[in-house]
Amino acid sequence: MIKQIHILLTYKCILECDHCFVFSSPNAEGVFTFENLKELLYQIKRIKSIDTVYFEGGEPFLYYPLMVKGIEIAKNMGLKVGIVTNAYWAITPEDAKIYLEPLKDKIDDLSISSDKLHWDEEDYAQNAIKAAKEFNIPYSVISLEVPTPQMIKKRWKEKKKTIGGEGVIFKGRAVYRLSQGLPKKVWHEFTECLYEDLENPERVHIDPYGNIHICQGIIIGNFLKNELKEIFESYNPKSHPIIKPIIKGGPAELVKEYNLDCKGEYIDCCHLCFTARKMLMSKFKQFLCPENMYFDPAFQGNKFFIGYIPAEMKREVKFDIKEISEKDEREFVINMLKDIFGEIEFFEFNKWYNAGELDGFIGVVEKEYVGFALYKIEDNFMTLLTINVKENYRRMGIGSALLDKVKEVAKKNGLRFIRVPVSNDDLISYVFYLKNGFKLYDVDIGLCERRHGKELKGFFGLPLRDEFYLKWEPRREIKK
Repeated sequence: MIKQIHILLTYKCILECDHCFVFSSPNAEGVFTFENLKELLYQIKRIKSIDTVYFEGGEPFLYYPLMVKGIEIAKNMGLKVGIVTNAYWAITPEDAKIYLEPLKDKIDDLSISSDKLHWDEEDYAQNAIKAAKEFNIPYSVISLEVPTPQMIKKRWKEKKKTIGGEGVIFKGRAVYRLSQGLPKKVWHEFTECLYEDLENPERVHIDPYGNIHICQGIIIGNFLKNELKEIFESYNPKSHPIIKPIIKGGPAELVKEYNLDCKGEYIDCCHLCFTARKMLMSKFKQFLCPENMYFDPAFQGNKFFIGYIPAEMKREVKFDIKEISEKDEREFVINMLKDIFGEIEFFEFNKWYNAGELDGFIGVVEKEYVGFALYKIEDNFMTLLTINVKENYRRMGIGSALLDKVKEVAKKNGLRFIRVPVSNDDLISYVFYLKNGFKLYDVDIGLCERRHGKELKGFFGLPLRDEFYLKWEPRREIKK
């Protein structure tokens, strides 16, 4: 029975926080019109079980007149009203009073975000709190910490979503910006949803496009197309293509149900669920939307975002690179290739390569194998088959260190060049090699399609079709 409605008044926000579920930012689009906001509130009023509405976003104070008018309508309907804000507007105590005075006697909870994930130095929460006290406005503070390996392991042990209050959940932007260097568990261990009651929900979020989110990005209807009351009364979780398998066996069951190629390691159940849902977006557009709930923008200012992590979020780790020589090292390589590609034999450059027979290097962190590079010397050149690093150890220099070792072998043996294949969907690897001196020299159109007998879905939901061939020449780099 639905008791609360959380209105995402806008996706826009003055901040671009690394943990945001909904990818809010100054450039985000989507805001309620007054007409649609009124319609939503009137539909809410017709549902007796609902007693509370929250105005949030994004940042609802960016559209202050619209928010205030919506609050007034909701309060006149007899509803309890709350706001979630980062308090950017409370620059001084006087500013805070100006914003909050019109809201006294109208709101039942002012939830204020105040932590290092929202603000570096400037945090205006205290000004907002002082003003709230003066006007007798009930308030609460939401404070999050940047997740650490210790926090994640404690969360696993206690099998609960947060530690000591609020905690970062790995869906939305957190997957892209906060997951590096954190411990992970094998996908099939996530057999239940710990965060939402999908069978008997008590709250939902509704965005400016009318979408009703039972969990951010999982849609059960649209109030602009059908009456809200009708949507809630007809809600059947066991007929929903996404919710049904999650209820049965968590996000792991979602992966099994649709045979998804994401059987790796993840931080929490949301991390796996978010990854699986991204892969299903094109198949279930009506149930997994809007698109901005799943992808960080490709560009952040002038920074190309594929593989980009803010410098302050990078984690340093000590690692060693050694030649693959032991049986357990080779087994690690084989198992990781099977997890990623489902195979260890690859058809590249018009010939077959068996990964179990290639030379290579392996990356080690505190006795844990974390990545590898495989290559073969052929006449006067080298074929670099692949470089792979476990997801939670990426962007730490391990991949570059593996590549440097491979380059050293090529130079030592006086080889003319190193060639490497990259499928058209593997944008991260493509950028990685270009940044490390490789150049595109050929494309095999349709190779992937011919190899698999059909077009498959690749990374980022892109069609897997073609193979790019890149080349690095030692002598050319030395001359520079």
